Amino acid sequence: MGNIAGAKNGVGIVGIAPGVKLAGVKLAVDDVNDPNFGLVFADAMVCAIDWSIGHNFDLMNASLTIDPFTAPIDDIFCSDEPDREAIVTMVRQAVGAVTDQTDFLTALAGDQKNWALCPSFFTCGGPMANEAGSTALTGKRDFDKAKKLVAEAGYKGEKIVVLDAVDQPVAHSQALVVTDLMKKLGLNVELQAMDWGTLVTRRASMEPLDKGGWNVFATGWVGADLLDPAINPALRTNGKKGHFGWPSDDKIEALRTEWLKAPTLDGRKKLAAAIQERAFEVVPYIPTGQYKPVTAYHKSLKGVIEAPAFLMWNVEKV
Repeated sequence: MGNIAGAKNGVGIVGIAPGVKLAGVKLAVDDVNDPNFGLVFADAMVCAIDWSIGHNFDLMNASLTIDPFTAPIDDIFCSDEPDREAIVTMVRQAVGAVTDQTDFLTALAGDQKNWALCPSFFTCGGPMANEAGSTALTGKRDFDKAKKLVAEAGYKGEKIVVLDAVDQPVAHSQALVVTDLMKKLGLNVELQAMDWGTLVTRRASMEPLDKGGWNVFATGWVGADLLDPAINPALRTNGKKGHFGWPSDDKIEALRTEWLKAPTLDGRKKLAAAIQERAFEVVPYIPTGQYKPVTAYHKSLKGVIEAPAFLMWNVEKV
C-alpha cells in the first residue's frame, strides 16, 4: 500500500500516487473450513466490480490466477447453484435496464386506453402496489449501461433460448418484443416457436439447452394472482421449489415470512415495499405492465359476471 499511496512527507517511501484513498475489496473464500478457502470465483469478481463502480472508484486492480486443478470446473466457471447466480442476475438487470413497458403493452393490447404502465411487482390499484425501486423500470432506458452490465458479467455469446407460444397472444407478443430487445443488447438469442402446451412442458425442464432447456419465456396473470406477496407465485424465490425459472433469494423469502406475520396493514405495506426493492435488485422476473382484456358478448346474453376468470354460471340467453 505504501508503494501506491505513501505520502511525500520526507519519511519512508513516496508512493506513485501520494495521498490517494485506497480500499481493499474482499473476493476470496474466507472460511478456513471450506475446501475452496482462498479461491476467487467468477461471481465474486463480478460482484466486486459492480460494487466498486457503484461506489465511484476511479481505478480497480486485480491480479488473479485460475487453476482448473484446484476446484471442480463448475465451481470456477459458475454453475446453477444459488451462490453462483451473480452473473445471471447482472444479465437480467441489463435486460431490465432497457425494458420499456410501453413497447410490451402496445404489442399486446394496442390502444393505450386498454393498458397502463405498472412498475410494481404487485397489481397496480391493489393495496400492496408501491414505487420502491421502480426507477429500474421508469428511469431512462439506458442501453450503454445495459451493455456494460452484460460485458461485466463475462457474457461470451452463449446462446439464449426464448420460448414463444405462438397460439397465445400474451406470451407470443412479449416473446417477440423481448427477443428484439435482447438482440439490441448484442445477445445471441434464439426464438423457438411452439404451441402453449409444448411451452408448458418445456418450461418445467431444468436441463441444459442441448437437452431441451430454456432461458426465457413470457406469460401473463390476472390481477388477483399478483395482489400481494402471499399469492404472487412468480415472486417466490425458494429455488427449485418455486415457480419456473427457480430464482433463489433468501432475503425475499425472509421478508415474505415477515409479511405473513405482520399484524397491521401499514406493516404489510412497508414489508411489501422492501420485498419489491429487493426484487428489482435480484430480478426474479421483469414486470411488463398491466392491461385490460377486451371481450365481446352477443347482445342476447345477460347475467355475465365480470371477474378475473370466465365464470360459466348466471348466464342466460334472452
